[in-house]
Amino acid sequence: MTVEREREVEKKMAELRAELAALRHEHATPVTQEYRFRTVDGERSLAELFGRMDDLLVIHNMGSGCPYCTAYADGINGVLHHLERRTAVVLLSNDEPDAQKKFADARGWRFDLVSASGTSFSDDFGFEPKPRDFWPGVIAFRKHGDSIHLAAKTFFDPGDDLCVVWPLFTLLEEGAADWTPTNSTSKEKIAV
Repeated sequence: MTVEREREVEKKMAELRAELAALRHEHATPVTQEYRFRTVDGERSLAELFGRMDDLLVIHNMGSGCPYCTAYADGINGVLHHLERRTAVVLLSNDEPDAQKKFADARGWRFDLVSASGTSFSDDFGFEPKPRDFWPGVIAFRKHGDSIHLAAKTFFDPGDDLCVVWPLFTLLEEGAADWTPTNSTSKEKIAV
């Protein structure tokens, strides 16, 4: 009986995910501003971030000081090669490009990195609700000819399905317990 009930709940969750995706896409709008970002190799426009793809995921990361953002980026980096077969992906923060590269290299990240520092990009898309108060998440963009449209966006929130550790922790008897992410790469175990 338990397995049948689990399957029922999983089916409902799949239906709710599909409904949520449809709701997110209802807010699709054209991008009317030409954004330019700094990288270690110079400036790149939003349009250039697409490369040869028609879709782009911009991962909003609060920078090297946020262990939660680091956990999300670690997980996305692990499936980056799969994502990049379907869409362009960049990791954006307000850190300076050299600091981004140094931190990404130390973590083994393979993302294209862009800095939104000095732009209104994060604010314009709702990821900077107050000056210098950044929120993490992801924006999906789509190219339609020469125009770019916001396809959907969402914010990261501990416990969501966008960071692989949270769903896996639900399988453990005590869930995540007192676990919190860290920028350390150590396998040090926490006391439970």
